[in-house]
Amino acid sequence: MKIKRIAALCCLLATMLVIAGCSADDKAAEIIDTANIESISVELFDGTSKVYKSNEEIENFVSQINLAEKTNKKSVQDVPDKQLFTTITINDGKEILYYYKDGYDFYLEKPYVGIYRVQKEMDFLD
Repeated sequence: MKIKRIAALCCLLATMLVIAGCSADDKAAEIIDTANIESISVELFDGTSKVYKSNEEIENFVSQINLAEKTNKKSVQDVPDKQLFTTITINDGKEILYYYKDGYDFYLEKPYVGIYRVQKEMDFLD
């Protein structure tokens, strides 16, 4: 009787671990959803800026951002603690991201959501 209870408990525990391990893949999640984006404004640390308004520009910009990979780093503040960063504002401030270099890597940070590693340096003023 005791062996059956232990076996049932082990099966339940194994099932819970399998379900927890099958959560959604972080890479599959989009950082920015292109739906309802009317404009994207980029302000570099030196004050230069550019606004993307056409659908083609917005789709190209968002597709580059969505290639970034989520890291284990946590975003725990409104603004990154880096001296130099680029501010990316979507729809006049409804959503904000920050782009910066840390060591040899480039990152996108969505405040309180996550920090994402960018595969290569992004040139926002092309």
